[in-house]
Amino acid sequence: MFRARTIPPNVNLNVANPAIKWDEYRLRVPLDAMPLRARHQSGRSLISMSSSGIGGANGHVVLEGPPESNTHQDKRTVEIPLLLIAGGLSPRSVASIAETLAEFATEDDTDMLSISTLYGRRSRQMTWRAFSILLPGRSDIPRFTQPTLISRTKPPLVFLFPGLGSQHIESKLQFLSMSSHCLTLICSGSSALSGLSAV
Repeated sequence: MFRARTIPPNVNLNVANPAIKWDEYRLRVPLDAMPLRARHQSGRSLISMSSSGIGGANGHVVLEGPPESNTHQDKRTVEIPLLLIAGGLSPRSVASIAETLAEFATEDDTDMLSISTLYGRRSRQMTWRAFSILLPGRSDIPRFTQPTLISRTKPPLVFLFPGLGSQHIESKLQFLSMSSHCLTLICSGSSALSGLSAV
């Protein structure tokens, strides 16, 4: 819908439910293809999708359209190295996606910056990943690393920053004197990091 900017028509609707206040809530069912218009000044459209499953498994999601892109970017105009990430549920699927990314990289008319962003986001949910670096000005096929199993366990190390900046020399001491809980956390963190930090 976002790409074509068109609302597809609804099928198999013969009679609208009279119990629904169509006019009061300004609702209508598209029986023909309609243009998808944005009401916000950003130019992005909003669509909502619902799915009702057997046994009460219902879902609803609101999606915002991508930003407008008036310029078409050729892969050779990218002036920075791009990270390409192939993510999948198995090493075989990662290898297949890596092949697809490599094919994209060899085509002249491909926006590799958008491809890099899209596949990078998709890979976050995948358990196996491989990567390659696409260098600017290079036309050879990028070589990907071997697929690696990514642990779903979050690292136990947490960095805590008070976020006060450098207002004045005693500002952090005043902040810590007001919050004993925060002082305990920072002291615990400093103790845990004492053997790991070079500072």
